[in-house]
Amino acid sequence: MQSLLQSVKSWFSGPDAQTLLVADIYVQAVERARAPEWYGAAAVPDTLEGRFEVIIVQLFLLMEVLKKTSLDLGQRQTFEQRLLEHFIADMDRNLREVGVSDTGMHRRMKHVAEALFGRLKAYHAAWEISEAESQLALAKNLYGEAALKVSMDAKTALWSHVQTSARQWQDEATTLLSKISNA
Repeated sequence: MQSLLQSVKSWFSGPDAQTLLVADIYVQAVERARAPEWYGAAAVPDTLEGRFEVIIVQLFLLMEVLKKTSLDLGQRQTFEQRLLEHFIADMDRNLREVGVSDTGMHRRMKHVAEALFGRLKAYHAAWEISEAESQLALAKNLYGEAALKVSMDAKTALWSHVQTSARQWQDEATTLLSKISNA
C-alpha cells in the first residue's frame, strides 16, 4: 500500500517506470486478445464476457512464460501483482463505461476478481497435468455452457491460438525480462 506521501508525489511526478511498463504489457495482452482469430475460427463468443476470458488467457500465458525466466521471484511476483491490479482497474473502467452504477460496482468487481483468480488457478493446475486437461479448462471457460456444442474444429483452432500466443510471449521473454528487471 502506498503511503500518503508517495501518492501525493505520484500526482505531481506521474507514474513510475514499472507502472508504465505494466500498462504497456497489459495493452499488448489486450491487443492479442482482440485478434479476430479468437472470435472467428476458434468460435469464442465476441462479447464482453468472451473478450474478458481471452484477456485472462493472455495474462495466464504471460505469467507462465515469466515463471520460466531467470527473473527474481520477488520481482516476478511484484510485476504479476501489478499486472493483475491493472487488469482489475481496467475492468472497473470498462464496466463504468457500459453503465454499471456505483451501487452495483462492488458486487461486480468482486465477481471479476473471483473469476480472474479462479481461472488462473484452474489454468495453472490443468497446465501442470496435461495438454488435454488444459484444453478442457480453456473450453469450459471460453465457451461456457456452449462448450459441448462447439465444433471440434473450433476447439482445435482455439488450442492452436493458445499455442501461438504462448510462443509469442516466449519469443519476447528476453526483452520482457530485461524491461521488468530494469523498471
